[in-house]
Amino acid sequence: MADYPYQEVNEMPRCGSCGKLLTRGGLKAERLDNTLIFCSAKCLEIFDTYKAPKYGEAAVWPESIVG
Repeated sequence: MADYPYQEVNEMPRCGSCGKLLTRGGLKAERLDNTLIFCSAKCLEIFDTYKAPKYGEAAVWPESIVG
């Protein structure tokens, strides 16, 4: 088992589509000039087909931006 560094809840990323707290894993994708994390391929699809076209830059939550 890999060692994961301890993180406080407020330091953990959230899915860029549904907002689910991601303790491990996730899908990273470049969207709207940011590297975002998503909990599933379905959430990534929803972001691409609904959230980004409708809300533009406002669709990007700071909690979903990863390095």
